[in-house]
Amino acid sequence: MSNYHVQTLKRPVAWSGWGHPVKGLLATVTTWQQRYELRRHLLELDDRLLDDMGLSTVQARQEAAKPFWRD
Repeated sequence: MSNYHVQTLKRPVAWSGWGHPVKGLLATVTTWQQRYELRRHLLELDDRLLDDMGLSTVQARQEAAKPFWRD
């Protein structure tokens, strides 16, 4: 049996209404940092890799242009 790991960015705890406020803030900042890094990384991928992901260069640039706080 194969185990695949897929990285997903879930809505931070701070927005769910549960948990300690400091933990929620940390979760929010962590999510924002991950989004920023993933979007910057998209700009470094060549057309072949983007095609493997089902994205065009234009789509990758549009995603990378989003501010880190937007989902």
